[in-house]
Amino acid sequence: MDLREIRKEVHLIPSIKEDLQEFQKNWIKPVKTNTNKHLPFLQNIDQNTKKELNQKMQNVQKTMQKFENSDFVTQRLTSHVRHLIELKLTQFQGNEQKSKMIIKSFISDDVLNIKRTINEVKTFNDDMQELSEHYEDVNELLQKSLSLEEMLFFMELPHYKYLSSLVKTAGMQKKIMSDIGRHFVKLAKMPTLKKVPHK
Repeated sequence: MDLREIRKEVHLIPSIKEDLQEFQKNWIKPVKTNTNKHLPFLQNIDQNTKKELNQKMQNVQKTMQKFENSDFVTQRLTSHVRHLIELKLTQFQGNEQKSKMIIKSFISDDVLNIKRTINEVKTFNDDMQELSEHYEDVNELLQKSLSLEEMLFFMELPHYKYLSSLVKTAGMQKKIMSDIGRHFVKLAKMPTLKKVPHK
């Protein structure tokens, strides 16, 4: 994938914050007397199941807190692509000093540090995997406790659509990060074109 295609791909990454908000809105919250108004039948499950469900939901909440700044990763990917394009142009123009400066910022800059972004993409991917496992775990418990009709109603809500979008986003970030890394290594090794004076 060339840099223009990567730039387009980065702009196609959906907002993690929006998907998370919609997921939380459409899924369940810890079962208390004033929660889950859209799922009144949750109030009827037995106390032991309610307690187990709430413990599982605490794990979900802990995982969800990890996503607070996840949109920054997408912003960083956008910035990396922009700087790679600038690096390519700079090398083409023969500006060796500016090329070295851009390469250095990829390696040691606080914001542009590519290793940091790689770690953040990996962490987001791992956290999404964890959230998916909690989701399956909670739904499995609900399946044992709810009637078929209640479970069908619950599963028709769009929470799975938003979870799927988040999982897809994690995959997109991982692929884009891999492409960015490949281009960076290639451009960092490439010599800057020397300007030849016209005769």
